[in-house]
Amino acid sequence: LETANEGVWLIDRDARTQYVNDRMAALLGATPDRITASTIFDFVFPEDTSTARDWIDTGLAGRSEEFDFRFRRVDGEEVLVVAGTSPVRDDVGRVVGALGLFTDVTARRRAEAAVAQVNERFALAVDAVQALIYEWDVATGKVERSSGLFGLLGYRPHEVPATQTWWREQIHPEDRERIVVKSVIDKADGD
Repeated sequence: LETANEGVWLIDRDARTQYVNDRMAALLGATPDRITASTIFDFVFPEDTSTARDWIDTGLAGRSEEFDFRFRRVDGEEVLVVAGTSPVRDDVGRVVGALGLFTDVTARRRAEAAVAQVNERFALAVDAVQALIYEWDVATGKVERSSGLFGLLGYRPHEVPATQTWWREQIHPEDRERIVVKSVIDKADGD
């Protein structure tokens, strides 16, 4: 358990810490002794207390579950985790505690949120300038396009299939061969 990449936290029926590994202590910015002298609720944001109580009660009721959660580190910062909890039973099958395994996903979740925010801002900018931007996935032939389709070309999104063929058909016949040849050359060159 000490070499596990996940934080490990074992509690009894009263939610008192029975064991915590070094990884869990590191996630919380504390020492194992400090965590053992505390309760789980000392590492939970006040607004998340009822959620923490619910997952503890679930484990103590004999059920396992997996969920996203956040803890409050000793320095007040949040650490985002994927948690897996299971009941712990004694020799006769009575639930005597709960075991939690916690994987730190803080960096990943923040990166995902940053990408989502950038995408949202880009979409707002595209809508604001009423531009038509499209992306052609050469491997699949699928075309994604912005909402400027109607304003510039007069088509509603449901009227336009997500294929390169449709776009090619919209090119004026006199220009089609030149543009199609250029697309094929660019595709061959990896552009």
